Amino acid sequence: MTSLVFILLTAAQPVPAPPPRPVPEPRDRSEAYYHFSLGLQARFSGETQTSLEEYRKAQKLDPGSAAIRVETARLLREAGKIDDALAEAREAVRLDKDNSDAHLALAQLYQLQAAGPGGDGSLRKAAAEFEEVVRLQPADRDTLVTLASLYGQQLQDHKEAARIWQLYVGLDPGSFEAHLQVGTHLLAAGQPEKAAAALKDALELQPGSPRVYQTLGDIYAQAEQTDQAVLHYRKALEIEPANVRARLGLTETLYRARRYKEALAEADLVLGADARNRFALNLKGQALRDLREFDAADSPKRGAASARTPASGRPPTCRVPTSRSRSRRAGATSPPRPLSSRPSWPAITRARTRPTRRAGTGCSSSTSASPTSSRPSSPTRRTPSGGPSAWGVIPTRPSSATTRRPCTWRSSWTRP
Repeated sequence: MTSLVFILLTAAQPVPAPPPRPVPEPRDRSEAYYHFSLGLQARFSGETQTSLEEYRKAQKLDPGSAAIRVETARLLREAGKIDDALAEAREAVRLDKDNSDAHLALAQLYQLQAAGPGGDGSLRKAAAEFEEVVRLQPADRDTLVTLASLYGQQLQDHKEAARIWQLYVGLDPGSFEAHLQVGTHLLAAGQPEKAAAALKDALELQPGSPRVYQTLGDIYAQAEQTDQAVLHYRKALEIEPANVRARLGLTETLYRARRYKEALAEADLVLGADARNRFALNLKGQALRDLREFDAADSPKRGAASARTPASGRPPTCRVPTSRSRSRRAGATSPPRPLSSRPSWPAITRARTRPTRRAGTGCSSSTSASPTSSRPSSPTRRTPSGGPSAWGVIPTRPSSATTRRPCTWRSSWTRP
């Protein structure tokens, strides 16, 4: 009973708080600041090693300073020592979680680390650190732009990118670019209604912007509102007639609406400025085929194929044997010949007498056998043209005489 009471009393005692972080003496802090200043001067002078040594001295005198760790991390990053810099930045964040400079330095290092293996994970860590910077400094526009670019361009997370751009709009409501970015990312995130509202706000700021009309055309085309899409595409082209992207969007919208003649006219306008535009050639060919103008549709098809020609000037092809290519060309009109009856013409041109083995004699002879020999000395196949195959014996004279030569080897096999 006594032991049970002792255990209960022990458990009821409060858990001791962790010991407070030792605070350096004022003298130590002043010495740390002195060495820190020397390190900054050496860093600005390009003396990396000297600067690092001064920073290390400052860390020993003031081990709880996150600012010294942040500057050490920046110095190591400039020296290309990313792993060491990451260790210093993590320690700075551990020492002071509300230090925005520490989170910013760590986020930038994670971005650099993303160039290697596991890049997506490093980018996610960088985004989390930038979020901390935004939490601590919500009015930092540069960090907002960097974070929005990271979400939208690198991580392809358009929903989060739109959220960050909306924070920027809250700081600068008159920013045309911010409204445009909100609408663009909302459209990419599959929210066309919200995107249209954001783009209309951008249009109020710059009524004559072709980019806004083009993006609105994309939104209405995605929503299959053909009339509105065509209207906004045409407004964009009225302001900027050379906008190929808007004209191609208009052409595709007209084609999907089965307005083939209008689509054909727009494709011709694109090809008038760029005769090798692959998208315009494809759309023109499809419109002509749907109009049942098949003869005219072949020309855009050939043009689209030539538009994909690489810089070498030759279209990409795969190498196939000559016999296979001949059979494929002939396959459209007649069935391919059996493989056993196809001659290999390059070998036939090497018409030479070959030594053959005669069963049971053990001698080598040079034979000029006619196609009518009852027992040719080597297997001879006949081609459709009557000539021998590549590995048969080529007749050199109309005679079946065999010229004996001295034995050079003795056969190891006999007549079956």
